[in-house]
This record gives sequence, C-alpha cells and structure tokens, in this order.
Amino acid sequence: MEQIVSFQPGEIILEEGEVGQAMYFIRLGSVEVTKRSGPNEVLLTLQDVGEVVGLLSFYSGEKRLATARARTYVECLKVEKKDSKDILSNLPKWFQIVMREFTLRLVQSNNQIVELHEENNNLRLISMNRLWIAIQYVDTLSLLSKSNSKKLDDGREVVFLDAMLDQIASVLRHSREELLEVQEILKDSALMKVELDPDQNREIVQLERIEKLAWFAEFAHAVRTGPKKKLLDTRISYKQRRQLYALKEYVQKQERDTHATYTEDRNALSIRFEQLTKQPLDASTLDLAKQLKLIDITKKNDQDIVSFQASTLVRTVLCLNVIRRLLKDPRLQEEEEPEADVA
Repeated sequence: MEQIVSFQPGEIILEEGEVGQAMYFIRLGSVEVTKRSGPNEVLLTLQDVGEVVGLLSFYSGEKRLATARARTYVECLKVEKKDSKDILSNLPKWFQIVMREFTLRLVQSNNQIVELHEENNNLRLISMNRLWIAIQYVDTLSLLSKSNSKKLDDGREVVFLDAMLDQIASVLRHSREELLEVQEILKDSALMKVELDPDQNREIVQLERIEKLAWFAEFAHAVRTGPKKKLLDTRISYKQRRQLYALKEYVQKQERDTHATYTEDRNALSIRFEQLTKQPLDASTLDLAKQLKLIDITKKNDQDIVSFQASTLVRTVLCLNVIRRLLKDPRLQEEEEPEADVA
C-alpha cells in the first residue's frame, strides 16, 4: 500500500543497518544521506524532489548502507516491501544480479568517502598541531636564545641553530623531526633569516631577529584561538602578496617611516605605486587588504583615502602565509614565496 508520509527537519527517514522494508519517493523537501564514522557522521549526498530514498536495500534485501534524515520539511510517497512482493519475486534473475553488484559497488564507494573524510580530518589535526608546535618553538627559542647567544667579531649577537634545536626539543618534548619541519617553514619565509657562520660552517640567527619573531607567536595565538581565526579562511594569492609586500618598498622609496601611518588618495597611490615599484597595484588587492583590515579606506571630499602602516601590513601578510603553510597538506606542492622585508 502506498501512502504519503511527512518528516520534520532532523527527523530520521531510514537508519543505517536496518533491513530495508520500504522506499520513499521525495515529493517535497531535501534529504541528507550520512554514514557513521566512529562517533561522527559523514555526509555522503543530498537528495531532492523526484529522487528515491532507500531504493537499493528495498530491492536487494540487504541492510541499509546509510542513514537518511530530513534536511528540511519533507513529504514522501512511501512504498512498502510487503505490498510489492509479487513484483519483486517476478524480477528477472539478471536484474537481481545487477542490483547486488550495484549495491556492492555503492558500499565500496561509501567506504572510500568515509576513509577520505577521516584522512582529511587527520591531516587537519596534524596541521593544527604543526601550528601549535611552531608557536611553542618560537616562544621557546626567544626565551632560550637570550642566555645562549654568542657575540661575533663584528659585534653581532647570534645563536647556533643546531644547538638551539636540541635544547628546544628537550624542553618541549617534541621530536626533532617535528621541530625541523616547523623550522624549515620559518626559514623558507622571511620570518627567520638564517646565515652560515664561515668559521664553523654552522647555521646562525641574529639575536635581534629572534626577538622580532615574538609578534609571529602572538599573531599565531590570536589566529589559532582568538578573534582573528576567521583570517584562516582567506586566500591571498602570490600576486596579491607580492603587491602588498611592495607597499613597504613604495613607502621606503619616498623616504618615509614604514612604522608610521601612510596616507594617500587611492587613485594617486595606484599611479605612483606603479611608477616607483614597476608593477601595478590591482583594485582587488586593495579591496582584500581592506577586508582583512590591513588598510583603511575612507571617503573624504569624494576621494577614497588609503591609510596603512607598511611594516605592520607586511608582517601580517607574511604571518598569514606562514600559518597557511603550516596548516597546509604537506603532500601538496608549495608555490614560491615573494621576497618580503620584515625589518
């Protein structure tokens, strides 16, 4: 017997593991199909008006492969198996074989989706852990370097990176491999300027540069758990980073203080920027910088006035990109980073 049934949002239509006794033709609303993965559920697909829920287990007699739940208010035409026994018993043998094979393949496909979801979750946890290790690494390096620095003949105070890594590993109880992975990302960026000591052929970092790493740790803390966390969802392209980094060069070429607030009309800025840096300043780059609150754009006498602190802007963009690299799937190829001066 066919009947019209309805479900409220969140109500289960059929559940994974139960024997299929009915199928449902969706007349109204949307249905989400999920599969269990440990204590969680993985969304497999959405089904809408005109689609059938529970078709495979209805014909195959196997247990439900997934759970179907009303995403919105749903109205279905329910067809029960007991009312279709004659039809099912008269199905050709080849059709029953095809249905079993199709069910098997769907099981494999669903399991692959779940495995991929779990793998991505694990990668995300590993990535967040890598960011946390980076924050701890910088904090500990800043602390230990003050009592482990050496003064060179030219007056610079430096620390030997290999010795510092051993000390940091013993303090934090992280493996040397984990710390090296984080250290390499910091070295590849302009955050950590590494030199080679000519006498001992060992990597050194100037003490004053380590002290400047403190703002990276503070910024990363805020991005990881604080109000700046939404910045992680923002993608700044290579071209946009290159233009934003060049804003500091632009201010420097005018012999202005990069730590002070620089203000200029937007149109004049775009024209002079290209003249001094030999590259255009795209409107989309300025709009993104405003969205990220790296610059202010205000109206004054029908003009758009742009204000920013060049050093702070470059540091923030650089930190965001380093954090992006720390959170990135390490299996993906990394694009080249434009040069940036954070001094």
